[in-house]
This record gives sequence, structure tokens and C-alpha cells, in this order.
Amino acid sequence: MKRHDPTRLLSLATFAALAACSSGGGSSTGTLQTNGGDFVFLKSEPVSGATIYLNEPVSVDFTTAVDLDSASLTTVTFQALDQLGNPLQELVTGNFSLGTSPGDRATDPKRRMQFVPRFASNGEYNDGGFRPGRTYLVRLIGSDGQNPTVLRDTRGKPLQRGYTFTFATREGTQPAQLFRNPKPGGPIRSGLSVTSATNLESVPLGLFGAAPLEVRLDFDQALNPALTNLPLDLDTNPLRIDITKRGRVYLEYDDPVLGNDRWIPASVEIERNDLTGATLALRPLGVLPNNATVRVIVDALLEDISGESNAGSLTYNRVFGTFTTERSYDQQWNGIVEDFNELGNLDLSAAFPESQAEVGSGFLKAGFAFEGNSTSLEYEPTANEIVLNTGFTQVVPKAGLPFTVSGGVFNFRNVTIPQGVTVIGQGPNPMVWLCSGKFTVAGTLQARGGQGARVDTLNSANFAKAGGIGVCGGGNGGDGTPSATQRDLRGGTGRGPLQEAGKGGKGGYIACLSGCYTGSGYNSSGGGSGGGGGTLATEGDPNWRGSPGATNPNVSPTTNTEFQQKQGFGGSGCSGGSGSRTGFLRGGE
Repeated sequence: MKRHDPTRLLSLATFAALAACSSGGGSSTGTLQTNGGDFVFLKSEPVSGATIYLNEPVSVDFTTAVDLDSASLTTVTFQALDQLGNPLQELVTGNFSLGTSPGDRATDPKRRMQFVPRFASNGEYNDGGFRPGRTYLVRLIGSDGQNPTVLRDTRGKPLQRGYTFTFATREGTQPAQLFRNPKPGGPIRSGLSVTSATNLESVPLGLFGAAPLEVRLDFDQALNPALTNLPLDLDTNPLRIDITKRGRVYLEYDDPVLGNDRWIPASVEIERNDLTGATLALRPLGVLPNNATVRVIVDALLEDISGESNAGSLTYNRVFGTFTTERSYDQQWNGIVEDFNELGNLDLSAAFPESQAEVGSGFLKAGFAFEGNSTSLEYEPTANEIVLNTGFTQVVPKAGLPFTVSGGVFNFRNVTIPQGVTVIGQGPNPMVWLCSGKFTVAGTLQARGGQGARVDTLNSANFAKAGGIGVCGGGNGGDGTPSATQRDLRGGTGRGPLQEAGKGGKGGYIACLSGCYTGSGYNSSGGGSGGGGGTLATEGDPNWRGSPGATNPNVSPTTNTEFQQKQGFGGSGCSGGSGSRTGFLRGGE
């Protein structure tokens, strides 16, 4: 039988005492079990009630080696609390790993489990695994004889009892206040590589159709993700790209014609930012210059995650590294060209379920981009009728606390409007829904404007009758009898989107005209024409009911105009029904 070091064997008495004093979740201590025994919590770092930095791991020691596959955010749960102790709907993200407990040898079974939070990726430092000024309640899920989803050791034994402890995160707005300094001094190079290159002496130019070219910079410590430190939001549009925004990490070379220190624009992304260091990926825009020595520049002001830089180092070299591009006698250029100066190659009547692209003078770009923020919130109202005001309103998510929305932009992961539920949009702004998941309407979602004022009095034509009130960014309808001094042949012009005067549909015409009445009286089946408005769909939409290139239906002598509203014209008026006019009175434009 293998002999064990008596100083490393947890005695039965110690074990019994440990089990008795650890039920509440604190910072119990003990030593390694090497010859059986239960899987028991020993201690946590931080201890319960301590305060840590946002980049510090949470470590938990056990009596036996941990099965890493059993560690997840289901078996180790985190609940974020605000400063008043109220629960928050915030996700904790990060990774689990195994470590060596103090006093253990590197070859001993790993009985320390670590949770390393995901580091923040924005300048407010509020999108990481841990957030500033929070208290976190940690629960280690143990066996109750019923739940199979628990922490286990490498022998398959479940955690004997569950444990709970808390810790707080530091408050502040500056990196030095929120993050522990990983190493003395600013960030230092630990590696440089270029994808698709076998060595740094002959780097491909990144021609169209070739493997993606990316320059990766490895650092010995995590970096400050603030936009003042890294150019993560560089506008790569050639028409707007600005050298003054290239930031503290960029590429440059010396050109024999254009001069030295020529900037090579590149997008920048943080691919890795953790306890082991950081990796930046630079993706040059366009083709690299041939037969050139490209310098990778990292300014001395570049900060690590705690805000420390190399600005005070007299020996610091801003040239992080260099690589040489492939040689060629001619200047290299590559791409697919379409100047969009003519529309001959575009089928404007093609039906696509996707939004149409935006075509302008010399450019083609997507017609829209997802503008929402990453969220786990879902919206699924249950009341029969819900009114959402696009100026300012309160929204109750499917799970979590109510919150207010101003400006009319509703951002959710999934939205479901169940059958029998009506969501009514009101207010001055457009109603905008941003969903990264599914938007399902089994009930009703409406943004319907109001009715115009009724005319139910005699001898009052000199008083204008207000048109319907627009909602959700729509303009108000035009007034009836807009003139107070003379006969009005048609209604007033409506307002355009966001109440822009004169930019809405034109009013319809009265039927008191020759050909729109018979004999000595007006034909009871005759009537004025309708006012113009927005179209129901446009060419290219698979639901458009018009015909490409059709002639204008709102022109005499057309008599059958029963659905010209699909093109934005008001319904025609005059004697007869909508499909069998004996006269023609055009609708509002």
C-alpha cells in the first residue's frame, strides 16, 4: 500500500469539525484528501465579505481534485446585487480553470477551482464578467440527493454540502481604481505573427481572394480597452478615414515616392485579454505595399489594464516589430470594381426578402445595420392592451424589473406579442424595435393615427376641421375646409414624418363638379376623392401588389381605380362605385 505523508492527510476529527463549521459558507481551511473521503469545501479566495478588483479570479479549494467538466455557471452560480442589496438582472461571464492550492505540489491532483471573469471591453468598464460597485452572492451547488447537476470531484463524488459566500467589487471610473496591476511597468511584447505568412521576411500582400491577412501582437499583460487607448472604433470607410484617429497601435512603412512614415490603415480588435496577457489583431485595409518593410508601431503611451504605460521608460522602443512584404516589379492593386454610375446592371424590380441596399454616387452599402446592444432581456406582455409611448414609457420585461424607455427605441433579445394581446404605439417619435433574436407577433402591434374631426354642423365651412393626429413619428392629416374665406375644392395637405409641414399627402377633391352628379341633385353613389398617403409597399418588396413600370392610375380617363392606394394615391371619387366609375375625380397625390 502506498504510504502517505501524515502532514497531508486530513484526519477524521478535522474532517468532522470542518463539516460542522462550513454550512454557512465562509473560508474554512483543511488539507488534501489522498485516500478517499467526501468532496468537501475548504476555503474561498476572496474570503466572504472581501472586496476584489474586476480582473481578480475567484478561487475555491476542496478536499479532493475537482472535475472541471462539472464546473459551470449552473453548479457555481453568481447573483449580482446593487449597493442596497437588491438583485440585478446582470449576467456574470468568464471561464473555469484548475489551479494548485497553497502548499500543494505542482504534480498533486488539482483541488483548486478558479473562475476568471471576462475582462471589460469598453471604456466604461461595465460590460465585463464583474462590474464596478457590485456585491456578488456565490453559491456552490451541492448534493441534496435529488439534484444530479452538482459540482463533482474526479471520482464522480458530488459536493457533500452546498456553500454560499459573498464578495464585493471595487468602485471607480479609472483603470487604476478598478483593476489590479498585473505586472510592474507598461505592456511589453511577447509575440508577433502574420497569418498566411510562413515567416516575417515574405508576407503576402493580401490580394483579393487570398487567405485573410491579420497581424497579431501579443503582450505580456492585459490592456486597457478604453477607446482613448486602443483605436477599436476606427472608421474604415475610405471616404472618412482619419489619420489623427489611428491611435497608439498602427502600421507604417517608407514609400520611395510618397515619402516616409506612411500610415497603413487597419482595423483593430482585442482577441484575447485575460490574466495571461493580451492579443491584438490588426487587419490592414486593402493591399499591402510590395517589397516594403512594414513597421508595427506601439506608442509608449499604450496602457495596461490598470492604466500603466511605458511613457517613463528611457529604453522603450516604439517599433514593436517589423515584417517584409513580397517583392514585385510593379505596384500591386486588386479588387472588384463597380462604379454604379449606371443602373443597367441593377434589377430594381427584383423581389428580395432582405432590405434593399443603398446605392449612391460611387458607393453601394447595406441599407441598414443592427443598432442594438447585446442583452438577454425578453418582452412578452400578458395584458389585453398595452400602450407604449415613444416619448417616455415604462416597459415590463418577461423576467426582471421594470425600466423606462425614452426616445422610442426598444432593445430586446426576443419579442413575443401573444394572441389576444394588442400593443399600441403612441407618442412623437418613430417606434423602433431592435431584436437580436426573434420578433413574433401572434396578437396585434399597431401604430395607427387618429381619425379626423367629424363635420356634423351646418353653416360652419369657414372653420377648419382638424385632420387625424399622427403617432410614432407620423405626421398629422391635413385640415378639412382649410380656407376660412372661400370655397375649398380639396382638403389641406398633411404633414410629413416628424410633423414636417407640407410634406404629407395632398387632400382629396369635392364631388361638386360637372360629371360627378346627375340631373337636379347629386348622385347618392357619388363622392369626393380620398387624400393621398404613404404606399403600402414598394417595388422590390415581395408583397407589393403593383406592376413594375405601370402607368399612373390617378389620371383620367381611368375608371376602375379600386386599389390605387397601393401606390400612395387617394381613392378616386365621382359617380358610381369604386370599380365602375361613370366619371373620374382623381385622388390626392
